[in-house]
Amino acid sequence: MWTSTPLQAGWDLESGLAWLASLSLGLQVSLPAGRVELYVCRECGDLGCGALTAAIERCGQMVRWNQFGWDGSHHEEPYSAIEFPLEFTFEAASYDAILHGVGERVLASQRQSAAMGHLWWREPGFAMIDL
Repeated sequence: MWTSTPLQAGWDLESGLAWLASLSLGLQVSLPAGRVELYVCRECGDLGCGALTAAIERCGQMVRWNQFGWDGSHHEEPYSAIEFPLEFTFEAASYDAILHGVGERVLASQRQSAAMGHLWWREPGFAMIDL
């Protein structure tokens, strides 16, 4: 299966911006608190296809990604942990500045599009990402 971030060109702008916010806050409605989708199905972005996820925590002036795993709505367990210890730590101010910059770039690149290709079920004229 090919995977992508939710900032896939041609995908819904609102969903992409919500994903960026989830990276900042460590929250996502579709997953248990503190877990965020990092890579999703390239075709549909649906959690039912599975997603690479991580826990995102803010600890003072640091942001930490850890507890990487595979989440999917078709699994009984909340997520299947990846068997190796992996952790990324970022300085919070730089991390937030980068996410803000990406959000600005996404907003600047948006365009209206007919419903076709990825997220074909959207009504024509939805705001889409065009990176």
